[in-house]
Amino acid sequence: MANEDILKRTLSDSGDLKGASLGTRILVNRLRVELRANPTTLSAKLAELKDYIARNPAAAAELAQA
Repeated sequence: MANEDILKRTLSDSGDLKGASLGTRILVNRLRVELRANPTTLSAKLAELKDYIARNPAAAAELAQA
């Protein structure tokens, strides 16, 4: 499982995810847009990202390199 600080940084940054798979990039970009629209949903967005990583373990490594 990815470190929660890395996941928070991933969602709050607008950094490039070019090394990540298409699915990971789409999910993270959608979560970023939704989080900018409603910052109070951070915990829900983190939970969604953690669920994705649990189903796709390679995503953790992709996000750690981003």
